[in-house]
Amino acid sequence: MWSLFYAYLSGWTIEGFNGDTVKEVLAESYHHQTYYHLGFFYYFIPLYAAIPFLQIFVRKFDDGALYAFTGLWLLTTLLFLMRIDGPWSEQFWLYMGLLPLGYILYQKLPASRGVVVLSVVLGVSAMALSSYMVVQGSIEADRYYVGRWFSYKTLNTVLAASMIFILCKAYADNLKPQVKKVVSFISQYSLGIYILHPLFLWPMNELGLHHGHPIYMIPFWVIISGSLALATSWLLARSAKTRWLLP
Repeated sequence: MWSLFYAYLSGWTIEGFNGDTVKEVLAESYHHQTYYHLGFFYYFIPLYAAIPFLQIFVRKFDDGALYAFTGLWLLTTLLFLMRIDGPWSEQFWLYMGLLPLGYILYQKLPASRGVVVLSVVLGVSAMALSSYMVVQGSIEADRYYVGRWFSYKTLNTVLAASMIFILCKAYADNLKPQVKKVVSFISQYSLGIYILHPLFLWPMNELGLHHGHPIYMIPFWVIISGSLALATSWLLARSAKTRWLLP
């Protein structure tokens, strides 16, 4: 449903509607997302096929085997970042490793002070290195160039995401009840926020409303698109006829 909707939206520009663009997008939809943010359909949904085998692996083998498997996967994310490609560069494999990693971070890794400090050091270092490499690469290429530094499948991104996960796990219980309610409300509609937010960025792109310094324009449009997407998700969830769209 959302692929069809965004395929239709892709045909619209400020000049009007172009049906040929929609046909072209739909023709490629069997292997390419119909809008830039729907790529997760193609690399997350197939992971459900891997989950039963990972469950068997966790039950049959001890933690040492789980850590070794995840460590091997982490090594391949580093190889992919360094552009040392091979069979390990397969998209399904690189995304699949996020499942055992998440299991370890949630079920096995203690939220001790040492773990939190180490995760922050690694995560911040990974983010700083990523920023430096993108800036440096863009200067050398004389254009905006990110290489693989902003990929979801590379070690630097894994370290940054793990840091955020560990920090949330360690300090979530310390939030005030009012803050927990807000976080819980946003979390309930997080899928809707993700799926809908480009709809509210469309006018920004088409009308050129993003021109300005990134320091204030990015937060401004994050708040605008996020708030409108949250409100729309909430409205859709209020009716049994539409809540299935954003489960």
